[in-house]
Amino acid sequence: MNHRKITLVAFCSVKGGVGKSALSTMAASFFQRRGQSVLVLDCDFLGTSLADGLPLMAPRIPVTDDGWMRPDAEPTNDWLSRGETIRLRDLRADGTDHHDPSVAPPPFLNDVAHWAAQHPNNSHLLSNTMWKHEGVGRSPFFLPSSSLIPDVDVALQGIFHDGGERWANNIAFVLRHVAVFRQDISVVILDLPPGIYAFSQQLLGVLVRLKHKSPMSEGGPSDLGEVADWAVRPYLVLSQDRGDLYVGLEVYANLLRYDFGLVPLLNRHTEAPTRIRQVITQRFAHGPYRHERLEQTLVMVGEHPGIFGQLFLGGGLVGKEVPDDLGEILAGQEVSK
Repeated sequence: MNHRKITLVAFCSVKGGVGKSALSTMAASFFQRRGQSVLVLDCDFLGTSLADGLPLMAPRIPVTDDGWMRPDAEPTNDWLSRGETIRLRDLRADGTDHHDPSVAPPPFLNDVAHWAAQHPNNSHLLSNTMWKHEGVGRSPFFLPSSSLIPDVDVALQGIFHDGGERWANNIAFVLRHVAVFRQDISVVILDLPPGIYAFSQQLLGVLVRLKHKSPMSEGGPSDLGEVADWAVRPYLVLSQDRGDLYVGLEVYANLLRYDFGLVPLLNRHTEAPTRIRQVITQRFAHGPYRHERLEQTLVMVGEHPGIFGQLFLGGGLVGKEVPDDLGEILAGQEVSK
């Protein structure tokens, strides 16, 4: 049995705007404050990025003589300032020729996922590419996706080409790099793009295989399930919007057959829990899901406007405490229903 243990938390959803990124960030803070080293993989390649919503600092990655990134070189163990990160990000965005060959543009998960698959034995890759939060002493690590149009176009072409299978395999290689080359990291958090089909579905498939210790799909790392003991903890994030709540619970009911521990998580609700469960009971009183007792499977996180509502407005992790109910959920404790 492998003694390398990694908690793998994933937040997925049927639609956008339900708070997956906020939950991912708060979860990172929770585990970090418990003394665990955390890496957040921002897997939404569809045009949003944690690097835009949080004050993240890109790593100072080694460069070649003409200024290209060298992820295989000895790490600098240094990070750019927030101002430098934004300036170099903007240069990458407009395609400006590199003005300073001594400083590389910021690397995104888009780059790292490709490199990880192409260079599975590059022991310096993650140490050269992980971002940190400005103003937090012992910050979680982040690998944000790119919101730059050229990078999004490349990602979409790949996702539409094969339904996201290759991108999911690339993320699986990133997970392998964590397990093999970053022994300090004990928690990985996946912030998945909205929707549970295509790329997100493929990533959920990776979680199912890890949960059941099954072989990875062709093209993925064949030994991923062997290099670590993965504690898989996936959450389907829902809102009280009936158009999201009902469809999301149907999706959840259909995924039950994979038995990989998926938890339906209602986030930022303002309606009373009893009222929400009542309407769920009424909606599914007839039909194929009437015996699943879906109203009893739902776990709820409160509104907490002073925390979740301000997370991406007030600078992210600094001064924010994790709500008690979210902490209980992440710790695997029984939550009051």
